[in-house]
Order: sequence, then structure tokens, then C-alpha cells
Amino acid sequence: MSINNNRPFFRDFITDGWTKKDWALNLIPLRGIASVAYEIGSACLSSRDRTAKISEDFFKSPIQTTLKKIAQCLWVPIVACGVLKLVCFIVKACWNRCFPPANNRPREESQVIDPRAKDPCIIIPPEVVVNHIFSYLNLHELGVSRSVSRTWNQCASVPILWQSAIYREIAFSSKNWAEWNTDLVKDVDMRQEMLSLPKNIAEELRRSAFPGKSIRETHVLVRMPKGLTIKKLGELAKKYFPSNTDGYRYIWPAIVDESGDKAVDESVWLLMTKDVLQGSRSKSYSQQKNIVAELAETTGVPYQVPTTLEAATCILAEYSRSENRLFSDSPWTWTRCQENVQGFQMVVGGFAPVGLRVDYYYFDDGCLGVAALRKF
Repeated sequence: MSINNNRPFFRDFITDGWTKKDWALNLIPLRGIASVAYEIGSACLSSRDRTAKISEDFFKSPIQTTLKKIAQCLWVPIVACGVLKLVCFIVKACWNRCFPPANNRPREESQVIDPRAKDPCIIIPPEVVVNHIFSYLNLHELGVSRSVSRTWNQCASVPILWQSAIYREIAFSSKNWAEWNTDLVKDVDMRQEMLSLPKNIAEELRRSAFPGKSIRETHVLVRMPKGLTIKKLGELAKKYFPSNTDGYRYIWPAIVDESGDKAVDESVWLLMTKDVLQGSRSKSYSQQKNIVAELAETTGVPYQVPTTLEAATCILAEYSRSENRLFSDSPWTWTRCQENVQGFQMVVGGFAPVGLRVDYYYFDDGCLGVAALRKF
């Protein structure tokens, strides 16, 4: 294919009258880009020869460079890439126009947060914020709210909010007992029960009774209802262990005869450790009582050794709530209790998949420790 050598480098009406200085001022600062663009456009648009390559005059010009030679060889793919990019841009623009991204979609005026707007906790009365907004928050959300601002901290620090959240999320309350037996808690005022939690219950649960762990992590919080007995607790446990005659895997008959029908005088909150105290295994009962007393003195919490009913109540309540077997048979773990029946100290534990044991133990074995319990 021949090249049209008679075609001028630039159209006459453009370059007519140009001096060398004009050529230098117009082409050299552009590093030849203008001439390259001209030649490409001429090659594409010329009616005489649309497929002709850049004219030989291009190579004869005084400003020819390596860049021009590269452009001569690559002008077709460059133009093709440019067209493709333009098409992609148009398609993307049309797509975004029809299906705008979520973050670019127009929002109603009410959805836009005005940074100049006043804090709603300042505008709305505090009692409304507490009773109708913050009362729906969980423990984590309450904690986050306290760090937003001083006003939010004041609203989120109201004790009843924390009492309510702990009552819903952590405590085994009368609502949970009602799932076992509604008659047991039919006359209970749930709100008054919630308010019976200490006002500083949140701070108490955040405290550390053991190194590196909070009381919330290491204790169970259970409401022991009025009228509960060791025999009645066993009857309730049949819901989970129907094959057990008494509801327990085993219960020593002597404890049933002595205190099986002894009922709780009034409802009380129990806060008991989930495991025996460290260093309390293989100790005598008197030594274990001293360990509990030392813990109470160190932490300032009035801990005591649990009774048989208190220990069994906390263990079975936690199982009902989470199916977690505290004081289990793997490894064998028992807590000694306050009662001494026929010269034997009562123990509760050995919680196997088939049920809980309420028994006695004579020797100071490695599986025997003691839990710590607080009542309020």
C-alpha cells in the first residue's frame, strides 16, 4: 500500500506564513503531541486514504523523537483503548443512573443528620430519655452510650437502667422459674423483683473477685423463690431428667427426711461462684470455711458457704438457662455445704448428663472443694 507523499505535514491554512520560531513555539513545547494527534486524525479522517500510515514528512520534521516513532506504531491500539474506555465510562454512567449505589441514593430530609442540630438528650426531658429510650438498651449499648457525651453518660448511669438490663440478660429470675412452674411464682411482681437488685449491681458484677476475671464471668445470679424446697426443686428438675424418680441423679434419703420439706421463708437473690474456690480442694470443712472467710475479707463481699438448697438451686438454674453443667463429673467436682446430717457434711455436685447428686462425703478428697455464695 502506497503512502501519499504529497500530503502536507499540516494544512496550508494552518501553517501558512509560519517561521521557524512559530514552529518551535507551537510544536516543541508540546513535545510533538500536536503533530502526532494531527497525523492520527488525518489518517483516520482523510477521504483519500483512510488506512495510510503517518506520512514520511513526519520523520523528516526537525522535532522527531522516539516518542513519535512509538506513537506511529501504536496509534491503532491507543485509539482502540480510548474508544473502549469511553464505552465503559458511558455504560457505567448509565448503570449508576438507573441503579444508584446505596450510599449515593437520595435520602429524605429527615434521614440526614444535621451536625448543627442539638443533642436530643438535651431537648427531650431526661425522664423521657430514660424511660422510653434508654430503657430498651442492653448492657453493651448502655456502656457505649455512657461514652458518647456527658449528657448521655448522666442519662445512661441511672441505676434502674442497669438493674433492668441485668435482670433481663444475666439473672435467673421469676420469668425463668415460670417456665418450670408458673404456680411457684404466680404472685410475684416482676418489677418489684427487678428493683430488689442492688442499685450498684452493675458495679458489683464488674468487680474482680479473682485475678483477671470479673464477678459476672465467674458467678451465677439466681433468684430463689419463696416456698422452694429441696424436694420441690427435684420435682422441677424432672423436666430435664424425667427418668429420675426424685429429679436428682441421687439424693441421700437422710437429707430428704431432715430438711426435704423445709421451705424458703422469703425470696432472695443468690450470687454464687461457678466453681470451687482455688486451693479449697482436699481440705477439711473447717479449712474450707476459712478460705471463704478470707475471700470475703479480701473482696469486701459478705461471702459464705452455701446451703444444700442454695447450691442445688444455682447449679440447676444455670443448667436450665444454658445447659452448662457446673460442678460436673468431668472432672469430678463437689462443693461442701453448711448442713451436717448424722455427722456427715453435705455435698452437691458430680453433675452428670443424667442429673445432679446431693450426697454426703466423709473423706477430704481432691474432688471436694467449696463454693462461695452471697445473698441480697
